[in-house]
Amino acid sequence: MEMTGVTWRWYPGNEVQGPDPFISAKMGAANTPAYRGTAYVVFEELNLSAFGNRLPQISFEVFRPLADPDTAEGLVKALTMIPASGEFTYATAPVKKSTGSSGATVAENLNAITDTADIVVALDRLQSLAPAVESVSLVVAWFGDDLRAGNCKVRPGVEVDTKTTTPSAWVVNCVSRANAFLVSRDAEDRPVYGGTPADFAVVQAIQEMKARGLRVTFYPFLLLDVPPGNTKPNPYSANATTSGQPTFPWRGRITCSPAAGFAGSVDKTATAATQVAALFGTATRANFSMSGTNVSWTGLVGEWSLRRMILHYAHLCKAAGGVDTFLIGSEMPGLTTIRSGASTYPAVTAFKALAADVRAILGAGPKIGYAADWSEYFGHHPADGSGDRHGFGGGGLDRHGDHRCNVRHGHRGQSGRRDQDPEPWHGWRIRIDHGRQHRVGDRRRWRHDGREHAHNDLRQCRNAGRHAAGEPDRAALGPRRGDSRQFQPSVDEHASRAAEQRRSRDRSNGEQGGSRKRC
Repeated sequence: MEMTGVTWRWYPGNEVQGPDPFISAKMGAANTPAYRGTAYVVFEELNLSAFGNRLPQISFEVFRPLADPDTAEGLVKALTMIPASGEFTYATAPVKKSTGSSGATVAENLNAITDTADIVVALDRLQSLAPAVESVSLVVAWFGDDLRAGNCKVRPGVEVDTKTTTPSAWVVNCVSRANAFLVSRDAEDRPVYGGTPADFAVVQAIQEMKARGLRVTFYPFLLLDVPPGNTKPNPYSANATTSGQPTFPWRGRITCSPAAGFAGSVDKTATAATQVAALFGTATRANFSMSGTNVSWTGLVGEWSLRRMILHYAHLCKAAGGVDTFLIGSEMPGLTTIRSGASTYPAVTAFKALAADVRAILGAGPKIGYAADWSEYFGHHPADGSGDRHGFGGGGLDRHGDHRCNVRHGHRGQSGRRDQDPEPWHGWRIRIDHGRQHRVGDRRRWRHDGREHAHNDLRQCRNAGRHAAGEPDRAALGPRRGDSRQFQPSVDEHASRAAEQRRSRDRSNGEQGGSRKRC
């Protein structure tokens, strides 16, 4: 509902609210109750012409955290902000695009409230609903275009190649809209991804979260735009001769070509190192310059590499005033397990060098790490009999929790496919999705059917930290359903107990002739 020019007030229904002055003026103070204990809204002289001169049907969304601190809202300390893409999704100031020669404009990032940017609305609701949150991971995506490390270009992308926006235009690392990668489109001519968030929007988001007292983890993210019908050689085939790579694959599938385990593989050869080097590129710290909150690229034209992406965002985070944690990559086991010799891992070496460069840019303060896939976290165990190998330290684990909360759709969901649900799990998450915020918990259904198991997810992660610090666990609330993988090896014992309890429960259900649906 367009609220421009509308005079309205809402009353939360507390025990101290007074009578509405407009009603009092009409009815008299002595005849106007305060309606304490009732939440209501008052519109003054609402113009009904836009509604056919009839009272409109109006619905309201009410946000209120549970008073009980022993809830997901009370336990969550950190979360991840997505969708990672969307040209102006993270802008805290309104951005409008021109829609024609008449000068008409439409808002790009004002969907939840007409005069407030979507990210500001999302953060307001986050801090209202989950006041214990202290840290937010900000995910920002560029696009790769090939599963073959030696052929994959890493570039910022846009949704459309022509768009006029005010007060700011889309620019990422000196790349204008006209020169950016154009993301693929579906059968209805819609972009399959949102574009890379504009640099100014990323700066605004970091500064907004820091101003609210939140710690910020910057999370560069790689989306693969390999559309249907492509004819690119599939590295996961004998001699890489199969035509056509999987559609929109997971970044963890980027590897050497042909891949390890396939006929003609270049794994454990110098060619593998050459392919890895092509993906990382040759960008250096000296290829960037800063002016205020703008970061410019002075390196080679056509250098579309992983190093350019990561070093650009290291400079941008510095320009924004700094972040608390910076990730140099995430979930790329197909890359980090490539070998140029029996025990030489060129991608691991390249990531170490990249981490050192990021440290030189950001200084000694922020934590710098790599968010490992669960298989990377436990090292490399090749099947060729050469023995176990290990990656590099300083990494964390991307954990994909089983439980998702979505108030707008009124249900919990889960994803069993990593390529469909690539976002990291750091507590619970807040999504800005076309201006709609997917909030932290469903006060009705989720409380009944998911609360116990959501608590277990949260407590297991917290207990994992206690193990690392040599502290005892807090009492578990019981077994959790779904993914049997645990946050750290030290909680495998909990996984075994939980699995045995699930099996016992399922056997009991079977004996009673009933069945239980796994959520």
